[in-house]
Amino acid sequence: MSSVLSSVKTSGLAASACGAAANDWWFSAVDTSVGARSRLVLSNPTRAVAVVDLALFGYNGPIEPAGARGITVAPFSERTLDLSRFAPGSDALTVNAHASRGSVVAAVLTTKRRRVSAVGSEWLAPSAGPSTSVVINPAPPLEANASRRDGDAPEPSSEGKQRLVLTNTSRREALVHVRVFDASGTFTPTQLADVRIRPGSVVVEDLLPITQGVAAGVRVSSNVPVTGAVTTITSDPAEDFTVSTASAALTDPAVVPLLPDSDLTLLLTTPDPIGGSLRVATFNDVGTRLRNQVVNVKGAAATVWEPPEGRNLAYLVVSVRAGEAITGMASYRSPDGITSVPLRSGIWSITRPAVAPVP
Repeated sequence: MSSVLSSVKTSGLAASACGAAANDWWFSAVDTSVGARSRLVLSNPTRAVAVVDLALFGYNGPIEPAGARGITVAPFSERTLDLSRFAPGSDALTVNAHASRGSVVAAVLTTKRRRVSAVGSEWLAPSAGPSTSVVINPAPPLEANASRRDGDAPEPSSEGKQRLVLTNTSRREALVHVRVFDASGTFTPTQLADVRIRPGSVVVEDLLPITQGVAAGVRVSSNVPVTGAVTTITSDPAEDFTVSTASAALTDPAVVPLLPDSDLTLLLTTPDPIGGSLRVATFNDVGTRLRNQVVNVKGAAATVWEPPEGRNLAYLVVSVRAGEAITGMASYRSPDGITSVPLRSGIWSITRPAVAPVP
């Protein structure tokens, strides 16, 4: 789903992929500081009551507020929670919504204001669960230039902001190693050579001096499970922000919608030095395939690609053609702002349980 928010109270471009009901949901870089409002939306699409427990992580460790456990969601209903009720005043909160009974679909909507002006909105995509290896492909602060078409990164820019938010969800100290993928290859930034995260805590690192505003992926390795996201803030063409979350590698085809009046860019990375390739099919709004294209993904580097111009384009289907561990992020830019949605393998088949008559 996508939305354009434009009013005195809210503004910006926001998009989110629809997800199936699950037991566990992670959200990184949630903002409950002054001027920001983050709401957790819990939807129960089943016939049974769902019970949800919230776990929250902040700069100083785990947060255990009253009322965060045993939250009930009635069948076929939706419940919205203001997260500032549980952890106010944090600009980098990590939230885990775990269904101890039943299953739910979870989403977080963040809107921001500065004094009387709205300065952006975002549907936060859920992060991949904590892991010792995390990949984030963030949206760049500014629009890439024409070199995107041949897979190169845009020219560096000093404008905008980028923050890497990492969370240690374990009970041991995390020793984190960060590598950055750009168009020229991969490197370890000296600023992030030795990142330590206390148990159950969040750290935030400035990423812009490292990426210089160009399209670049981030790979995080840790001795204990961590999760993370990158927050990108821009004022061109409108003041807005987006949160790019950790995502899993593509295994099955992913569907990428084209939003009205928005430019789409795919940022693709793989740690495999051999690289790989994707098959991208474009479709119109009635499901007719218009074009097939092969996109080569550079090994241990960042590849930037945008769809060809054309009328009636509605969505893309992205499939792995060759290679392993390819991850991607779809970034959208319009006069209303920016947003980003990770490429996630779609659900293409469901195995139903076998039913036999009682003898």
